[in-house]
Amino acid sequence: MARAGAWILLSVPAVLAFLFVRVFGVNSLFADQWMIAGNIERAATGSFMLSELWSSHHEHVIAFPRLVMITLGLLTNYDVRFEMLVIVASLAAAMVVYSLAFRREFTGSLWCFAPVAFLAMSLRQHGNMLWGFQITLVFALLFCVLAFFLLDATRRGEGSERRAFLLALIAGFVATFSSAPGLLAWPIGLVHLLLIRASRRFVIAWGGVGAAIWAVYFGVLVEGAGGNSPFESLARPLVSAEFFVTLLGGSMFAERNLAFGAGVVIAALVAASLVFVLLRGSFGEDAFWVSVILFSLFSLAFVAAGRLDSGIEQALLSRYATFSIPAVIGAYVLLAKAVFAGRFLVAGAAFGVALVFVLASLPFSYLNGIRGGESIRESRGEAAEILSNYEEHSTGEIEAAHGWEGIEGRAAALERLGYSVFAEGSDAR
Repeated sequence: MARAGAWILLSVPAVLAFLFVRVFGVNSLFADQWMIAGNIERAATGSFMLSELWSSHHEHVIAFPRLVMITLGLLTNYDVRFEMLVIVASLAAAMVVYSLAFRREFTGSLWCFAPVAFLAMSLRQHGNMLWGFQITLVFALLFCVLAFFLLDATRRGEGSERRAFLLALIAGFVATFSSAPGLLAWPIGLVHLLLIRASRRFVIAWGGVGAAIWAVYFGVLVEGAGGNSPFESLARPLVSAEFFVTLLGGSMFAERNLAFGAGVVIAALVAASLVFVLLRGSFGEDAFWVSVILFSLFSLAFVAAGRLDSGIEQALLSRYATFSIPAVIGAYVLLAKAVFAGRFLVAGAAFGVALVFVLASLPFSYLNGIRGGESIRESRGEAAEILSNYEEHSTGEIEAAHGWEGIEGRAAALERLGYSVFAEGSDAR
Protein backbone atom coordinates (compact mmCIF):
# COMPACT_ATOMS: atom_id res chain seq x y z
CA MET A 1 0.00 0.00 0.00
CA ALA A 2 2.87 2.36 0.77
CA ARG A 3 4.39 1.72 -2.65
CA ALA A 4 1.03 2.22 -4.38
CA GLY A 5 0.54 5.47 -2.48
CA ALA A 6 3.99 6.65 -3.55
CA TRP A 7 3.27 5.96 -7.22
CA ILE A 8 -0.03 7.83 -6.97
CA LEU A 9 1.75 10.79 -5.40
CA LEU A 10 4.40 10.78 -8.13
CA SER A 11 1.71 10.92 -10.83
CA VAL A 12 0.01 13.96 -9.32
CA PRO A 13 2.43 16.62 -10.72
CA ALA A 14 2.03 15.33 -14.29
CA VAL A 15 -1.76 15.15 -13.97
CA LEU A 16 -1.84 18.70 -12.63
CA ALA A 17 0.32 19.93 -15.51
CA PHE A 18 -1.97 18.39 -18.13
CA LEU A 19 -5.04 19.83 -16.36
CA PHE A 20 -3.28 23.19 -16.27
CA VAL A 21 -2.92 23.18 -20.06
CA ARG A 22 -6.54 22.04 -20.44
CA VAL A 23 -7.80 24.93 -18.31
CA PHE A 24 -5.52 27.76 -19.42
CA GLY A 25 -4.38 26.77 -22.91
CA VAL A 26 -5.77 28.92 -25.74
CA ASN A 27 -5.73 28.13 -29.46
CA SER A 28 -4.04 31.39 -30.39
CA LEU A 29 -0.76 31.94 -32.21
CA PHE A 30 1.78 34.11 -30.43
CA ALA A 31 5.07 35.67 -31.52
CA ASP A 32 7.43 33.12 -33.13
CA GLN A 33 4.53 30.78 -33.92
CA TRP A 34 3.72 33.08 -36.83
CA MET A 35 7.03 32.04 -38.37
CA ILE A 36 5.93 28.41 -38.08
CA ALA A 37 2.57 29.39 -39.59
CA GLY A 38 4.48 30.30 -42.76
CA ASN A 39 6.15 26.86 -42.77
CA ILE A 40 2.78 25.16 -42.30
CA GLU A 41 1.19 27.20 -45.07
CA ARG A 42 3.92 26.15 -47.51
CA ALA A 43 3.71 22.53 -46.34
CA ALA A 44 -0.07 22.52 -46.87
CA THR A 45 0.28 23.95 -50.35
CA GLY A 46 3.19 21.71 -51.37
CA SER A 47 5.85 24.43 -51.58
CA PHE A 48 7.75 23.63 -48.39
CA MET A 49 11.44 22.78 -48.82
CA LEU A 50 13.34 20.50 -46.44
CA SER A 51 16.13 23.05 -46.21
CA GLU A 52 13.73 25.24 -44.24
CA LEU A 53 14.00 22.81 -41.32
CA TRP A 54 17.66 23.73 -40.90
CA SER A 55 17.32 27.50 -41.24
CA SER A 56 18.57 29.32 -38.15
CA HIS A 57 16.27 31.25 -35.83
CA HIS A 58 18.55 33.83 -34.23
CA GLU A 59 21.26 31.68 -32.55
CA HIS A 60 19.12 28.54 -32.62
CA VAL A 61 18.64 25.77 -35.16
CA ILE A 62 15.22 24.31 -34.36
CA ALA A 63 14.97 21.55 -36.97
CA PHE A 64 13.30 18.89 -34.82
CA PRO A 65 10.83 21.15 -32.99
CA ARG A 66 9.99 22.76 -36.33
CA LEU A 67 9.29 19.33 -37.81
CA VAL A 68 7.04 18.43 -34.86
CA MET A 69 5.16 21.74 -35.03
CA ILE A 70 4.61 21.49 -38.79
CA THR A 71 3.39 17.91 -38.49
CA LEU A 72 1.03 18.77 -35.66
CA GLY A 73 -0.17 21.82 -37.55
CA LEU A 74 -1.13 19.76 -40.59
CA LEU A 75 -2.80 17.06 -38.50
CA THR A 76 -4.77 19.37 -36.18
CA ASN A 77 -5.57 22.36 -38.44
CA TYR A 78 -2.89 24.17 -36.45
CA ASP A 79 -4.49 23.99 -33.04
CA VAL A 80 -1.53 25.07 -30.93
CA ARG A 81 -2.93 23.43 -27.80
CA PHE A 82 -1.56 20.14 -29.12
CA GLU A 83 1.91 21.69 -29.03
CA MET A 84 1.34 22.52 -25.36
CA LEU A 85 0.47 18.89 -24.70
CA VAL A 86 3.74 17.81 -26.35
CA ILE A 87 5.61 20.20 -24.07
CA VAL A 88 4.02 18.79 -20.93
CA ALA A 89 4.58 15.24 -22.20
CA SER A 90 8.26 16.10 -22.78
CA LEU A 91 8.64 17.44 -19.25
CA ALA A 92 6.96 14.26 -17.98
CA ALA A 93 9.39 12.18 -20.06
CA ALA A 94 12.33 14.03 -18.47
CA MET A 95 10.80 13.26 -15.08
CA VAL A 96 10.67 9.58 -16.04
CA VAL A 97 14.37 9.67 -16.93
CA TYR A 98 15.12 11.24 -13.54
CA SER A 99 13.03 8.55 -11.86
CA LEU A 100 14.87 5.75 -13.66
CA ALA A 101 18.22 7.17 -12.60
CA PHE A 102 16.92 7.67 -9.06
CA ARG A 103 15.44 4.19 -8.74
CA ARG A 104 18.70 2.73 -9.97
CA GLU A 105 20.37 4.10 -6.84
CA PHE A 106 17.57 4.28 -4.25
CA THR A 107 15.70 0.98 -4.24
CA GLY A 108 12.61 1.27 -2.09
CA SER A 109 12.86 5.07 -1.65
CA LEU A 110 10.03 6.24 -3.91
CA TRP A 111 8.75 8.74 -1.36
CA CYS A 112 12.12 10.49 -1.43
CA PHE A 113 11.66 11.11 -5.16
CA ALA A 114 8.37 13.03 -4.73
CA PRO A 115 10.04 16.50 -4.51
CA VAL A 116 11.88 15.76 -7.77
CA ALA A 117 8.60 14.91 -9.50
CA PHE A 118 6.97 18.15 -8.35
CA LEU A 119 10.03 20.17 -9.38
CA ALA A 120 10.25 18.59 -12.83
CA MET A 121 6.56 19.38 -13.54
CA SER A 122 6.41 22.66 -11.62
CA LEU A 123 3.93 25.25 -12.88
CA ARG A 124 6.71 27.80 -12.44
CA GLN A 125 7.32 26.78 -16.08
CA HIS A 126 3.88 28.03 -17.13
CA GLY A 127 5.32 30.32 -19.81
CA ASN A 128 6.67 27.26 -21.61
CA MET A 129 3.65 25.04 -20.96
CA LEU A 130 1.24 27.55 -22.52
CA TRP A 131 3.31 28.58 -25.55
CA GLY A 132 3.73 25.82 -28.11
CA PHE A 133 6.85 27.31 -29.67
CA GLN A 134 8.72 26.48 -26.46
CA ILE A 135 8.99 22.91 -27.65
CA THR A 136 12.40 24.19 -28.72
CA LEU A 137 13.65 24.70 -25.14
CA VAL A 138 11.95 21.67 -23.64
CA PHE A 139 13.34 19.33 -26.33
CA ALA A 140 16.87 20.60 -25.58
CA LEU A 141 16.37 19.75 -21.91
CA LEU A 142 14.75 16.34 -22.49
CA PHE A 143 17.24 15.03 -25.02
CA CYS A 144 20.29 16.30 -23.12
CA VAL A 145 19.08 14.54 -19.96
CA LEU A 146 18.34 11.42 -22.02
CA ALA A 147 21.81 11.53 -23.60
CA PHE A 148 23.46 11.68 -20.16
CA PHE A 149 21.35 8.78 -18.92
CA LEU A 150 22.28 6.66 -21.94
CA LEU A 151 25.96 7.50 -21.57
CA ASP A 152 25.72 6.36 -17.97
CA ALA A 153 24.28 3.07 -19.21
CA THR A 154 27.51 2.36 -21.08
CA ARG A 155 29.26 2.10 -17.70
CA ARG A 156 26.61 0.05 -16.00
CA GLY A 157 26.39 -2.61 -18.68
CA GLU A 158 22.64 -2.10 -19.05
CA GLY A 159 22.02 -3.85 -22.34
CA SER A 160 24.39 -3.34 -25.19
CA GLU A 161 27.00 -0.65 -24.50
CA ARG A 162 27.28 0.17 -28.19
CA ARG A 163 23.52 0.47 -28.55
CA ALA A 164 23.30 2.79 -25.54
CA PHE A 165 26.13 4.91 -26.93
CA LEU A 166 24.51 5.11 -30.37
CA LEU A 167 21.20 6.16 -28.83
CA ALA A 168 23.06 8.78 -26.78
CA LEU A 169 24.56 10.18 -30.00
CA ILE A 170 21.08 10.41 -31.51
CA ALA A 171 19.71 12.11 -28.39
CA GLY A 172 22.58 14.63 -28.45
CA PHE A 173 21.93 15.33 -32.12
CA VAL A 174 18.23 15.99 -31.50
CA ALA A 175 19.04 18.20 -28.50
CA THR A 176 21.53 20.27 -30.50
CA PHE A 177 19.10 20.93 -33.33
CA SER A 178 16.25 21.84 -31.02
CA SER A 179 17.79 24.99 -29.52
CA ALA A 180 21.23 26.33 -28.64
CA PRO A 181 21.41 24.90 -25.07
CA GLY A 182 21.37 21.47 -26.70
CA LEU A 183 24.93 22.12 -27.82
CA LEU A 184 25.95 21.49 -24.22
CA ALA A 185 25.21 17.79 -24.70
CA TRP A 186 28.63 17.36 -26.32
CA PRO A 187 31.12 18.98 -23.90
CA ILE A 188 29.19 17.85 -20.82
CA GLY A 189 28.74 14.40 -22.34
CA LEU A 190 32.50 14.24 -22.85
CA VAL A 191 33.06 15.14 -19.19
CA HIS A 192 30.53 12.46 -18.28
CA LEU A 193 32.43 9.82 -20.23
CA LEU A 194 35.69 10.83 -18.58
CA LEU A 195 34.11 10.69 -15.12
CA ILE A 196 32.82 7.16 -15.65
CA ARG A 197 36.13 6.14 -17.27
CA ALA A 198 34.39 5.01 -20.41
CA SER A 199 36.08 3.14 -23.20
CA ARG A 200 38.60 5.24 -25.12
CA ARG A 201 36.75 4.59 -28.36
CA PHE A 202 33.57 6.09 -26.87
CA VAL A 203 35.45 9.16 -25.66
CA ILE A 204 37.10 9.73 -29.04
CA ALA A 205 33.87 9.12 -30.96
CA TRP A 206 31.82 11.44 -28.76
CA GLY A 207 34.44 14.19 -28.85
CA GLY A 208 34.88 13.90 -32.62
CA VAL A 209 31.16 13.95 -33.40
CA GLY A 210 30.62 16.83 -30.98
CA ALA A 211 33.44 18.90 -32.48
CA ALA A 212 32.09 18.31 -35.99
CA ILE A 213 28.57 19.33 -34.97
CA TRP A 214 29.79 22.49 -33.23
CA ALA A 215 31.82 23.41 -36.31
CA VAL A 216 28.85 22.94 -38.65
CA TYR A 217 26.48 24.68 -36.26
CA PHE A 218 28.51 27.87 -35.89
CA GLY A 219 30.36 27.78 -39.20
CA VAL A 220 27.42 27.20 -41.50
CA LEU A 221 23.99 27.10 -39.90
CA VAL A 222 24.08 30.18 -37.67
CA GLU A 223 26.75 32.18 -39.50
CA GLY A 224 26.22 35.87 -38.88
CA ALA A 225 23.52 35.36 -36.25
CA GLY A 226 22.84 38.46 -34.18
CA GLY A 227 22.80 38.86 -30.42
CA ASN A 228 25.21 39.91 -27.71
CA SER A 229 28.65 38.41 -27.45
CA PRO A 230 28.88 36.06 -24.45
CA PHE A 231 32.07 37.88 -23.47
CA GLU A 232 30.30 41.23 -22.99
CA SER A 233 29.05 40.08 -19.58
CA LEU A 234 32.66 39.74 -18.37
CA ALA A 235 32.92 43.52 -18.33
CA ARG A 236 30.15 43.68 -15.69
CA PRO A 237 30.88 40.81 -13.32
CA LEU A 238 28.68 41.99 -10.43
CA VAL A 239 25.66 42.64 -12.62
CA SER A 240 26.22 39.33 -14.39
CA ALA A 241 26.49 37.47 -11.08
CA GLU A 242 23.25 39.03 -9.82
CA PHE A 243 21.49 38.11 -13.07
CA PHE A 244 22.78 34.53 -12.92
CA VAL A 245 21.85 34.01 -9.26
CA THR A 246 18.37 35.45 -9.92
CA LEU A 247 17.98 33.07 -12.85
CA LEU A 248 18.92 30.19 -10.57
CA GLY A 249 16.38 31.23 -7.95
CA GLY A 250 13.79 31.73 -10.66
CA SER A 251 13.23 27.99 -10.51
CA MET A 252 11.28 28.65 -7.32
CA PHE A 253 10.08 32.25 -7.19
CA ALA A 254 8.93 34.98 -9.56
CA GLU A 255 9.58 37.94 -7.26
CA ARG A 256 13.01 39.54 -7.63
CA ASN A 257 14.23 39.56 -4.03
CA LEU A 258 12.87 36.09 -3.30
CA ALA A 259 14.41 34.74 -6.51
CA PHE A 260 17.81 36.22 -5.67
CA GLY A 261 17.71 34.85 -2.13
CA ALA A 262 16.63 31.45 -3.42
CA GLY A 263 19.44 31.55 -5.96
CA VAL A 264 21.99 32.06 -3.18
CA VAL A 265 20.56 29.08 -1.27
CA ILE A 266 20.50 26.88 -4.39
CA ALA A 267 24.08 27.83 -5.26
CA ALA A 268 25.15 26.83 -1.74
CA LEU A 269 23.28 23.52 -1.98
CA VAL A 270 24.83 22.77 -5.38
CA ALA A 271 28.30 23.53 -4.04
CA ALA A 272 27.68 21.35 -0.97
CA SER A 273 26.40 18.46 -3.07
CA LEU A 274 29.50 18.53 -5.28
CA VAL A 275 31.79 18.72 -2.24
CA PHE A 276 30.16 15.58 -0.82
CA VAL A 277 30.65 13.83 -4.16
CA LEU A 278 34.31 14.84 -4.04
CA LEU A 279 34.72 13.62 -0.47
CA ARG A 280 33.05 10.32 -1.30
CA GLY A 281 35.14 9.96 -4.45
CA SER A 282 31.95 9.08 -6.33
CA PHE A 283 32.13 11.27 -9.44
CA GLY A 284 31.88 8.16 -11.60
CA GLU A 285 28.90 6.79 -9.71
CA ASP A 286 27.19 10.18 -9.61
CA ALA A 287 28.13 11.30 -13.13
CA PHE A 288 24.52 11.53 -14.32
CA TRP A 289 23.49 14.00 -11.61
CA VAL A 290 26.71 15.97 -11.98
CA SER A 291 25.99 16.25 -15.71
CA VAL A 292 22.44 17.43 -15.03
CA ILE A 293 23.77 20.15 -12.73
CA LEU A 294 26.41 21.24 -15.26
CA PHE A 295 23.82 21.41 -18.03
CA SER A 296 21.62 23.61 -15.87
CA LEU A 297 24.39 25.98 -14.78
CA PHE A 298 25.92 26.43 -18.24
CA SER A 299 22.47 26.91 -19.81
CA LEU A 300 21.79 29.69 -17.33
CA ALA A 301 25.21 31.19 -18.04
CA PHE A 302 24.32 31.33 -21.75
CA VAL A 303 20.99 32.97 -20.92
CA ALA A 304 22.69 35.51 -18.65
CA ALA A 305 25.23 36.37 -21.33
CA GLY A 306 22.57 36.83 -23.99
CA ARG A 307 19.87 38.60 -21.95
CA LEU A 308 21.90 40.75 -19.57
CA ASP A 309 21.22 43.99 -21.47
CA SER A 310 17.46 43.39 -21.25
CA GLY A 311 17.40 44.02 -17.50
CA ILE A 312 17.05 41.90 -14.39
CA GLU A 313 13.33 41.32 -15.04
CA GLN A 314 14.35 38.98 -17.86
CA ALA A 315 15.84 36.64 -15.26
CA LEU A 316 12.39 36.21 -13.72
CA LEU A 317 10.67 34.95 -16.87
CA SER A 318 9.10 31.56 -16.30
CA ARG A 319 10.54 30.14 -19.53
CA TYR A 320 14.00 29.97 -17.95
CA ALA A 321 12.81 27.95 -14.95
CA THR A 322 13.02 24.90 -17.19
CA PHE A 323 16.80 25.32 -17.21
CA SER A 324 17.25 26.29 -13.54
CA ILE A 325 15.14 23.46 -12.08
CA PRO A 326 17.61 20.66 -13.06
CA ALA A 327 20.30 22.21 -10.83
CA VAL A 328 17.95 21.96 -7.84
CA ILE A 329 17.03 18.38 -8.74
CA GLY A 330 20.67 17.33 -9.12
CA ALA A 331 21.72 18.93 -5.83
CA TYR A 332 18.77 17.39 -3.98
CA VAL A 333 19.53 13.87 -5.22
CA LEU A 334 23.27 14.13 -4.53
CA LEU A 335 22.60 15.33 -1.00
CA ALA A 336 20.13 12.49 -0.50
CA LYS A 337 22.76 10.02 -1.67
CA ALA A 338 25.29 11.46 0.78
CA VAL A 339 22.77 10.97 3.60
CA PHE A 340 21.95 7.42 2.59
CA ALA A 341 25.66 6.66 2.38
CA GLY A 342 25.74 7.45 6.10
CA ARG A 343 29.23 8.94 6.03
CA PHE A 344 28.61 12.64 6.57
CA LEU A 345 26.55 13.97 9.45
CA VAL A 346 26.58 17.46 7.98
CA ALA A 347 25.06 16.05 4.78
CA GLY A 348 21.90 15.33 6.76
CA ALA A 349 21.62 19.00 7.68
CA ALA A 350 22.21 20.09 4.07
CA PHE A 351 19.66 17.60 2.79
CA GLY A 352 17.16 18.80 5.40
CA VAL A 353 17.62 22.37 4.20
CA ALA A 354 17.13 21.26 0.59
CA LEU A 355 14.00 19.27 1.40
CA VAL A 356 12.37 22.02 3.47
CA PHE A 357 13.36 24.64 0.92
CA VAL A 358 11.86 22.71 -1.99
CA LEU A 359 8.64 21.85 -0.16
CA ALA A 360 8.22 25.43 1.07
CA SER A 361 8.64 26.82 -2.44
CA LEU A 362 6.03 24.59 -4.09
CA PRO A 363 2.96 26.64 -3.03
CA PHE A 364 4.61 29.79 -4.41
CA SER A 365 5.43 28.03 -7.69
CA TYR A 366 1.91 26.72 -8.19
CA LEU A 367 0.18 29.95 -7.18
CA ASN A 368 2.44 31.91 -9.53
CA GLY A 369 1.70 29.38 -12.28
CA ILE A 370 -2.05 29.76 -11.84
CA ARG A 371 -1.82 33.56 -11.88
CA GLY A 372 0.39 33.41 -14.95
CA GLY A 373 -2.01 30.97 -16.60
CA GLU A 374 -4.95 33.27 -15.99
CA SER A 375 -3.07 36.21 -17.49
CA ILE A 376 -2.03 34.22 -20.55
CA ARG A 377 -5.53 32.83 -21.05
CA GLU A 378 -6.99 36.33 -21.00
CA SER A 379 -4.43 37.93 -23.35
CA ARG A 380 -4.31 35.03 -25.80
CA GLY A 381 -8.11 34.79 -25.77
CA GLU A 382 -8.32 38.45 -26.79
CA ALA A 383 -5.71 37.82 -29.48
CA ALA A 384 -7.73 34.87 -30.83
CA GLU A 385 -10.86 37.05 -30.99
CA ILE A 386 -8.95 39.75 -32.87
CA LEU A 387 -7.53 37.19 -35.30
CA SER A 388 -10.91 35.63 -36.03
CA ASN A 389 -12.12 39.10 -37.13
CA TYR A 390 -8.80 40.48 -38.35
CA GLU A 391 -10.33 42.45 -41.21
CA GLU A 392 -12.15 44.63 -38.68
CA HIS A 393 -8.96 45.61 -36.84
CA SER A 394 -6.00 47.80 -37.70
CA THR A 395 -2.60 46.33 -38.47
CA GLY A 396 -1.25 47.82 -35.25
CA GLU A 397 -3.94 46.15 -33.13
CA ILE A 398 -3.35 42.76 -34.73
CA GLU A 399 0.43 42.90 -34.37
CA ALA A 400 0.31 44.19 -30.80
CA ALA A 401 -2.04 41.40 -29.73
CA HIS A 402 0.09 38.67 -31.31
CA GLY A 403 3.61 39.99 -30.75
CA TRP A 404 4.61 39.68 -34.40
CA GLU A 405 4.77 41.85 -37.52
CA GLY A 406 3.37 41.08 -40.95
CA ILE A 407 0.52 38.94 -39.68
CA GLU A 408 -2.28 39.97 -42.04
CA GLY A 409 -1.01 38.01 -45.05
CA ARG A 410 -0.53 34.86 -42.98
CA ALA A 411 -3.88 35.37 -41.28
CA ALA A 412 -5.52 35.36 -44.72
CA ALA A 413 -3.62 32.17 -45.60
CA LEU A 414 -4.79 30.48 -42.38
CA GLU A 415 -8.34 31.50 -43.20
CA ARG A 416 -8.11 30.00 -46.70
CA LEU A 417 -6.77 26.75 -45.23
CA GLY A 418 -9.29 26.68 -42.39
CA TYR A 419 -6.55 26.54 -39.76
CA SER A 420 -6.20 27.89 -36.22
CA VAL A 421 -9.21 30.01 -35.17
CA PHE A 422 -10.64 29.61 -38.66
CA ALA A 423 -11.03 25.82 -38.38
CA GLU A 424 -14.59 24.55 -38.57
CA GLY A 425 -16.05 24.32 -35.07
CA SER A 426 -12.97 26.00 -33.62
CA ASP A 427 -13.11 26.95 -29.95
CA ALA A 428 -10.06 28.96 -28.97
CA ARG A 429 -10.53 28.03 -25.33
